[in-house]
Amino acid sequence: MGDINIKNGFSQNIINYRGNIGFTVKEEFRGNKLALRSVKLITPVLKFLELEKIYIICNKNNLASKKTIELFGAEFIEEAKIPEDYEFIEFYPEESRTKLSYLLII
Repeated sequence: MGDINIKNGFSQNIINYRGNIGFTVKEEFRGNKLALRSVKLITPVLKFLELEKIYIICNKNNLASKKTIELFGAEFIEEAKIPEDYEFIEFYPEESRTKLSYLLII
């Protein structure tokens, strides 16, 4: 159906470009709010990891993720473009270099 992952900690990479959680939903399962339900299910794990706040990042052009993140109740922080001299820039295709950052208080 998809994947969800947790990244514990607050490195600059996590805060600015990756986020503490990431999710994907396979195309045939989209539109069923599975990512929203998954985040609710992992909330006890986030609390166990003592993550009182989490950063959630999505690509600017990913409207479905943006909508899902807003449904979580996350607060929009900023839009940022990954700088060309960023050490991990090679892992970000050109269309994935403008990010929307959100903060969710657990």
